[in-house]
Amino acid sequence: MATNKRRKLDGNGNPTQPSMEILKNWLKVMSAFAARQQLWGVSSASGAVEKAPDQGAENATQERRSETPSTRPIPSRNKRRSAEEPVSDSVDVDKGGTGYVRPGHLASRWRIANTKSPATPRPESAGEALVRQHSSFRPNKKNLQRKAGGRLRLVILGSYGVKVREGGATIAGAILSASDDVQWVHAPHCHALPVLRTADDTVIELHSHPAARGVRQLAKLNPAFAKLWNETPSQGADAGRAKNPCTFQIMYTSDDWPKKTILQELVSPAEWNKKLSGLAAAQRKATPVIFLCGPKSSGKSTFGRLVANRLMTDRGGSKSRPWSSVFVLDLDPGQPEYAPPGVISLSKVIIPNLSPSFCHPTLGQTKGQIRAHAIASVTPAMDPEYFIECAIDLLAHYRRDPDARCPL
Repeated sequence: MATNKRRKLDGNGNPTQPSMEILKNWLKVMSAFAARQQLWGVSSASGAVEKAPDQGAENATQERRSETPSTRPIPSRNKRRSAEEPVSDSVDVDKGGTGYVRPGHLASRWRIANTKSPATPRPESAGEALVRQHSSFRPNKKNLQRKAGGRLRLVILGSYGVKVREGGATIAGAILSASDDVQWVHAPHCHALPVLRTADDTVIELHSHPAARGVRQLAKLNPAFAKLWNETPSQGADAGRAKNPCTFQIMYTSDDWPKKTILQELVSPAEWNKKLSGLAAAQRKATPVIFLCGPKSSGKSTFGRLVANRLMTDRGGSKSRPWSSVFVLDLDPGQPEYAPPGVISLSKVIIPNLSPSFCHPTLGQTKGQIRAHAIASVTPAMDPEYFIECAIDLLAHYRRDPDARCPL
């Protein structure tokens, strides 16, 4: 055993020979590294080299390839510059004295400078709100403004009455003339405000609504009905003490709006106006029966109100012709027009509907309600069979009515 160990030790030869070879190789590596450090030090001492952006990027890429992974410095993320700094054409040199060019940083700065969008012009007065024009009417000494061949439009907030003295006017699909009585309107800002349109030679009167106080007292039952009209904080206490308080306000511009409110006008699209004209023309030939359907929030109630007002007040070109009654078979238990929620009804309407549904929750038999059924639900899906039976019963009553020649 001892002999074998001695032979292995003897076979290794001189133990200092490998150490000398490793030392020589290490000195060669250190000499190359020192030469490179000296070369870089000379180049950095001569100052920054001015080059074009493209040429600098190419040289930096070549130097980066020639480096060894162990000696390549890592650029710090904290030394990134913002895109707002001016971009120079000189090549960036590391401040550590190594002379290492940062091509990534140069390329990113060059890319940001080329893709920077021009500054967009700002409005002169960004803080000022745009004033929107609502009514073309302007008060003067005669309380009238005339335009040759034009039309006037008034957007009114509150409760008021409209009386045409000369000419004609339209509001919410209804056509008014001098032979008609005063038509009463409730226009809270929680609903779209109807637009009163007149010709340039029309003379109208606006009256305060006698029932405005009763409608405003709904706020005592539910705060949701408060501050829906033309009252202001300064006029709130004085309005109740005044003998003849004004129950409406003409909206000339958006500056006249109540604070923290957004007013919306009742808009009838061109397609609706075309359809209304076609239905009014068909009424002169035969009694129309119109069925409205559609998804939620599609304007069924608004369009139905416009259709009923138009069919009722259309005289077919004869100013002396009286208005015709219109039957309304309301099959929407969720948002009924002339009945409480959960009720479907058949009503005979003799005057235009110019108010939201909560201002006339019921008509009564003396005012036009013929028959009604309570389904105890805001949707017919609870009991479809019972809902269909109620609808058929209401339709049968319409057919048996002596005035069945009126539109439905």
